[in-house]
Amino acid sequence: VATDLNNGIGKDNGIPFWSDMKFFKAMTLGHLVIMGRKTWEGLKERPLPGRINVVVSTTYDDGRWALTKEGERFYVFHSLTKAVDFAKQHFSNRKTFIIGGADLYKSAFEQNLVDTVLLSKIGCEADCDTFFPLNEAKLRERFGPHKTLSIDNDTPEPVLRIQYGE
Repeated sequence: VATDLNNGIGKDNGIPFWSDMKFFKAMTLGHLVIMGRKTWEGLKERPLPGRINVVVSTTYDDGRWALTKEGERFYVFHSLTKAVDFAKQHFSNRKTFIIGGADLYKSAFEQNLVDTVLLSKIGCEADCDTFFPLNEAKLRERFGPHKTLSIDNDTPEPVLRIQYGE
């Protein structure tokens, strides 16, 4: 997850900063991404290329794959638990990333479905209306100390990338 200095992750179902997209793509490419309906809509209902896209939503039929208007496949489940079970059963050879939004992150933590958090702290205070549910103190309490992955000063805003958990 990429957050600003105030733990903000979004504004009007969009991303308020793009400084970390290369890292996000590098980490998730070839793997499975699980997102909520609002995140899906924020992507203009287009699957992220090179990834297995899973949407948690009650708007679509449960437990099946669907096609976008352009013929791109994505999978739909009515619950995060079903989506994670699907990932484990059918794509156990790939990593699973929960990529938002805030409600899905909150559910993932409440259901103890998270063993690792990749946090990119963007060095700005963006205009956000959506926030990551756990601050760094709560992440430390839950996962222990973090490991610094990288610091990037060659982006519009500096980015500190850290990992909590395994």
